Amino acid sequence: LIETHDGPAQEASGNLAGVYMPVISRDDNPAARLTRQAYLFAQQVWARIGGFAQLRGARCGVLQVARDPEQAAAFEQAARHWHYPEDYAQWLDAGQASARVGMRTGSGWYFPDGGW
Repeated sequence: LIETHDGPAQEASGNLAGVYMPVISRDDNPAARLTRQAYLFAQQVWARIGGFAQLRGARCGVLQVARDPEQAAAFEQAARHWHYPEDYAQWLDAGQASARVGMRTGSGWYFPDGGW
C-alpha cells in the first residue's frame, strides 16, 4: 500500500456508509473474482459476530441498476453465462427491478444478502 498523505484515508468520500456487494463481469475479471471472495468471506465473518447490527448496517439487499443500455446488455449477458445461485446474485429486468424497489427503474443485478 502506498499512501500519498501523512495518514491513511485522507481523501475518503465522506460517505457515512458503504455498499456491500460484489462486482460481476462476463469475463470474471480480477475485480469480479476479488469482490466475490471478499463478499462471501465477509458474510462468514458477519455471521460469526452476530450480523450487520454489530456494524450499525443492514443486510437489506442491494440493486445495482445498469447505468446505460450497454451496461444493461452486459449484465444480462453475464447472467445468461454464469447462472449464479439466486441467494448470491439475480439479474432482474426493468419490470422485476421496479417491482423489487417499488418504483420505476432499469434492469440490474440484485444481491439479496448485500447491504450497507
